[in-house]
Amino acid sequence: MKEIDEELLKFYRLSEKEHRIFFEYSYSADDISMFKYRDSRRELIDEADPLNVLKPMIMNSVIATPAGDNSIDFFKAYNLNGTDHYVRGIIISEEDGTPVKMFGTVSTRKSDSTPDLTRTSKIDAMTGLYSREYALSLTHKAIESHHYKKVSLILIDIDNFKSINEAYGTMFGDEVIRRLSIILRDAAYGRGFAARFGGDEFFLCIYNLDDEDALRAVLSTIVYHYKTAFSEKDFKFTLSQGISEYPRNSEDFSVLMKKAERALQKAKFKGQDRFIIYKEELHGELPESEMEDSAIPLDDMRLRDAQGNFMKKALPELVSIARSTGLIPERIGGIMKECITAFRLNGISVYTGRDLTCAYRFGDYSKPLDNVSYMNNPKVWDCFSNDRVYSGQVRGMKQHYIESFHGDIAAHNLEFSMHVVTGTFEDIKVVVTFDREKYLGSNSAFENQSLTILGRMLAELLS
Repeated sequence: MKEIDEELLKFYRLSEKEHRIFFEYSYSADDISMFKYRDSRRELIDEADPLNVLKPMIMNSVIATPAGDNSIDFFKAYNLNGTDHYVRGIIISEEDGTPVKMFGTVSTRKSDSTPDLTRTSKIDAMTGLYSREYALSLTHKAIESHHYKKVSLILIDIDNFKSINEAYGTMFGDEVIRRLSIILRDAAYGRGFAARFGGDEFFLCIYNLDDEDALRAVLSTIVYHYKTAFSEKDFKFTLSQGISEYPRNSEDFSVLMKKAERALQKAKFKGQDRFIIYKEELHGELPESEMEDSAIPLDDMRLRDAQGNFMKKALPELVSIARSTGLIPERIGGIMKECITAFRLNGISVYTGRDLTCAYRFGDYSKPLDNVSYMNNPKVWDCFSNDRVYSGQVRGMKQHYIESFHGDIAAHNLEFSMHVVTGTFEDIKVVVTFDREKYLGSNSAFENQSLTILGRMLAELLS
């Protein structure tokens, strides 16, 4: 249960906003530590700080909250020196329901403490930036209204984000995303907005920049602040950016999005660490087929929404199953069927025991694997990240290609597989695989993170 609760907490991560006060309450120690963030750095609130008068108010909220399933609860306001403070928190409990910790925030803004489904759909929970769907909607309206003389659409991708996670861990990867979010919010302040499209993908919409020099100044400022944000690390932190402009490139929203995507692809192809402003004389016109296919950005948006909605629904259901008695694998089957649809999989398999034979399988495989005995080859471990996850194309591997790993998987009609391992590589407990028989491209960071969470939960539930 501990791993499940930790992953659930990460999924519901409370966004870091400087107007918030954070607290962590330990039920066993009966004590609260309070802290705040300054430029994304955590600072404990000293005992002498006047904010410590909030402690008894928070304690009252903790005591008044029943320990149950992990969920975000909303509490009444407390008035302090004429200002209302709103407390919210998430409880982490043991299997038997015994509460362990409560993590939470205290805000002076009611909007941060009152459930608002409309706001939730517009805001990315981790960064506080606009969500993909809402950002695309706003951009579409800005262009169709012809209210602005110029609109710049900027797609941003973190270079080598997977390598950052592998080198420094996923918690640091989360910090990189949050820090870049602050940089983008500052860049858009007063002249547009920033959004997170999911994973390591971001978007800026900027209105009425005077000329290309002004646009380049914005892009260069973003690059400078990002490169210097983690200068203490022995890693090159870079971004790729693709830009299209209304009305110079088009007056059609879908065409502008495609031209920004084309520019981003060219930035990646040319070696990353650069921005490319789309110009037809340099980059060519889009093929007619692409010009007519206006549904692709919306399809991507719907896919991401479907995956996000599935995760929000599935995690509490799996936690509830984990805490029940008389576990029946069939109860998980329905959830896994929805997962296969949301993440475009052919199947999900769970391998256990000394020989790592298939104990559970969900979905349809044309040539299913009976076991993953190749995991006993130490060379295979080089293909996995530090958190024991592999995600990639099966055929055509140039780096770390291992016949007993990629070859065996490819022989069973799989073109893509994601392996999530529990235990150590010297003592593997469970291997959970998420498989496709058709290669649809690499997983996004959001897909990898979501399936890693599900893999860990399945391993604990079905081992």
